[in-house]
Amino acid sequence: MRVLILGNMANDGYSVGKAMRRFDIDVSLAVNVSDFGMALPEWEEARLSGIDPYDFSYSAIRSDWDPPDWIIYFDLCNRLPKNPYLPKKILSRLNLFKMVRGYDVVECHNPYSLYVQFAGKPYCPYDAGWIRYICRGRDFYSRLAQRSYARAKRVMFTNPDTEPMFSRLNGFDTSKLRFVPFAIDVDRYKPIDGGTSTHDPLLFCPSRHIWSEKGNDILIRAYSSFVREHPKSMLQLVNWGPDVQKSRDLISKSIPHNKVEWLNPMSKPALIEFYNKADIVLDQFVLGSWGTTTPEAMACGKSVLMYYNEEHISRCFGSLPPLFNCPSERTLLWGMEALADGETRARKGREARDWVVKTHDDNMVARRHYEILRTVAEGGRNG
Repeated sequence: MRVLILGNMANDGYSVGKAMRRFDIDVSLAVNVSDFGMALPEWEEARLSGIDPYDFSYSAIRSDWDPPDWIIYFDLCNRLPKNPYLPKKILSRLNLFKMVRGYDVVECHNPYSLYVQFAGKPYCPYDAGWIRYICRGRDFYSRLAQRSYARAKRVMFTNPDTEPMFSRLNGFDTSKLRFVPFAIDVDRYKPIDGGTSTHDPLLFCPSRHIWSEKGNDILIRAYSSFVREHPKSMLQLVNWGPDVQKSRDLISKSIPHNKVEWLNPMSKPALIEFYNKADIVLDQFVLGSWGTTTPEAMACGKSVLMYYNEEHISRCFGSLPPLFNCPSERTLLWGMEALADGETRARKGREARDWVVKTHDDNMVARRHYEILRTVAEGGRNG
């Protein structure tokens, strides 16, 4: 069976494909070079600096990393305006249909099920949060996306808090849903010597600044209280996302300027180092599920502070992670205080890595993807 993973949300397509190849599964990954920068496998493998993931040229992101031959690069011309480039955009979609024909089953990261539903091939949408937007929409784009989910034999989803949202889709059978965690290479994301920090403790939050989804304002307010009791601490933030200026303005009013360090967006080799240098890693405080930051940091032996919906997480994973749950500014401050103790950090970090190895190991996750895709290729009779 020839498998095509079309798209690379959060580089999970690359992680799953790489693990599938270890089992001699005939899988290819197709990546759009005009997609978001962090969806390119170069972001996972190459040491990149000074690259704006929102605005870059693919030639600038190429490095000395040599992509394997099972990765296909194509261009949907996302950044080109319709006029005068409409013919070029149409041709790029037609080429996409031609590419899909060579495979037995297609795993579609968003938004590619929009197209593949018309390709006459078995396909399985992979939802890493797209449902949050398309389930509310009544425009043509959202309806077309909903149709692609309704016509699919199976739909994978990675965010436990989104499971109830699928019931809002017209004509969608929720029995087709299959939960799959993000795939983490725990042999690569692992504890390493991060060196000795002059800060006590060093807090690191790589999440993009979008308050409505990440709750960066909750983090900033909690740290403004924490730093008063822990003047040797330092908070590292990453300079990306639409609400960066809002975050900077809030910080200027409540936190000494020398207690926050702004970092440029970094590719994964550098990010692994920053996870390991940090004493405490922070993620997001609104949605109730995690992306890749939390399991990556956990694999590096860090206890992460974030908000997770315990009911949804428990239902999908069968257990809760050994993390402090922080649904509010008050609970986040309490979590910071608890992890200010080095022994507590070390113990919770060991527990965190053990849990993520059991739940997110890329080999296990890749096998799950393959089982689902095989069922789709066979007509969705079981699995």
